[in-house]
Amino acid sequence: MSVHETSQGWQWLLGIGIEDAEAPGEAVAPTAWVQIASESLADDLEEIDAEGMHGARSHNRQRSTTGKHAVGGQVVIDGFRAEIADLLMRMATGDTSPAAGVYELANTLPTATLVVWRGFKRFTYAGCACNTLRLESGQAEQALKATLDVVAMSEATSDVEPEAAYVEEERILCHKDLSLVAGEDTLRPERFSLVIDNRIDADVFRNSANRLAVPPADRIVSGEATVDWNSVADTVYAAFQENAMAALSAEWTDGSNGLAISGDYCQWRGRTPGMTGRGTVTVSIPYQLKASAAGVNDEISVTLTTGEASAS
Repeated sequence: MSVHETSQGWQWLLGIGIEDAEAPGEAVAPTAWVQIASESLADDLEEIDAEGMHGARSHNRQRSTTGKHAVGGQVVIDGFRAEIADLLMRMATGDTSPAAGVYELANTLPTATLVVWRGFKRFTYAGCACNTLRLESGQAEQALKATLDVVAMSEATSDVEPEAAYVEEERILCHKDLSLVAGEDTLRPERFSLVIDNRIDADVFRNSANRLAVPPADRIVSGEATVDWNSVADTVYAAFQENAMAALSAEWTDGSNGLAISGDYCQWRGRTPGMTGRGTVTVSIPYQLKASAAGVNDEISVTLTTGEASAS
């Protein structure tokens, strides 16, 4: 008789590796192991029970089978470090060869292998494409949080343990490190978020039980800033009313390590603030970053710095 110990969440680890562009869906070994706050990667296996009249009330096994594998889910990294941002930025932007740590948006996206070590079982998710990457921080939850949502092609399991544990060398980036500039004004947001939404077509199977390489659709780069009403009454809110656009830049940096985003054409959506009491009046204003022209992938650029040199 076997005796099993209680499984513990602290035993979970995530490994990431970018796959060969010519062989999407072929699993590769992780190049980095990352600490995560939570994950929901799963293989949602379809069960098929066909219609039929058999002169009986039973559902016999001949009319039942398994269908497609819808694989994917989310990974949350709470306490984002510049040193582990490289692989996620490649997945989200499509720029697999960033020059001097600057990631530009691309029309095609790489696939990646995500490995989750769920002590004591290894789950390998191959052909992972970035559906969305969300970055956010706030005054209440200071740590910069990244949420990666992926659509994958397959899941496999084994008993192979992680090749190496992740060792932190840099501290986490925090909201107190954030500098936000909208047009000519420096804002001090209570909360700020950015979402790169590649809008993956999640239902691509053709005749295969597993997904094929999935295509991205019309990308949307957007987010939201929660700021003091007085700081935007004459600037961002006015831009919303006039349907004007201005440059936006946001940077989380501690001096030697940082993650920065910038875009020349930011359209603020605007929300009229309401009054709920005698306290501080803040307003949450959504925005969308636009490209300069059709076919030009310049909604944003992302710059990553680690230590004294940029990631490449």
